[in-house]
Amino acid sequence: MNVIGYDDALSSAIDIRLDETLNVRVASLPGLALLKLFAWADRGLENHKDALDLATMFRTYIDAGNTDRAYGEAFGLLEKVEYDLDLMGPRLLGHDVRHIAGSIALDRAVELLNDVRKSEMLAIHMTKELNHADDPLATAQSLITQFRLGLEDR
Repeated sequence: MNVIGYDDALSSAIDIRLDETLNVRVASLPGLALLKLFAWADRGLENHKDALDLATMFRTYIDAGNTDRAYGEAFGLLEKVEYDLDLMGPRLLGHDVRHIAGSIALDRAVELLNDVRKSEMLAIHMTKELNHADDPLATAQSLITQFRLGLEDR
């Protein structure tokens, strides 16, 4: 089992108060995205669940409390995706992963997504979650590209 990213996810975990006496630490969305990417790399051929989860995160990250950020502190990223909020989600998520990931995890994530064969396989695995799109494969490839650009801080 690959443990790259676990320390990064732990250090960026957030506290959730369940009641007056119980707090639980859970992975932040950027931490979870990092773990899902490496989990898919480890077991993606047998199980596409991690790719489907990544697709969901890419599509919904803006709606997870990041709309104000898109029009505020992260407006430069919104400009880079030509004001397309569907592309802003994965771009901002990649940007946020970049800020919680250590150098080893970040380098491995970028290396994984720059591998054309692996990136294409990830896109194929994501298409089931993106079947609402006119071209699910092209949509998946576009989301992955934006996530990678966010990781690379471009």
